[in-house]
Amino acid sequence: MDGGERKGDFSTVLKDLIDYEKKARERIEREKKRLKSELEFEKMKITEKLNREFEETEKRLRSEFEEFERKMKAEEEDMRKRMEKK
Repeated sequence: MDGGERKGDFSTVLKDLIDYEKKARERIEREKKRLKSELEFEKMKITEKLNREFEETEKRLRSEFEEFERKMKAEEEDMRKRMEKK
């Protein structure tokens, strides 16, 4: 084996390593993009769920408050009528 063969082998190995590194970096970038998309999708699902829960809670609280207001008005009316009788 002379120096030329070794140099050819080394440059082939070096080229293969460079190609391998390039492909590995491409795979990593694809995986990063996939994971980023997956993360965005999960964030969107969570946001939608939280928005639904917020709206449901808001409706429930509004309804409870309206019921409370009706009761308070009824009590005020009863007290007013009692005061008028006295």
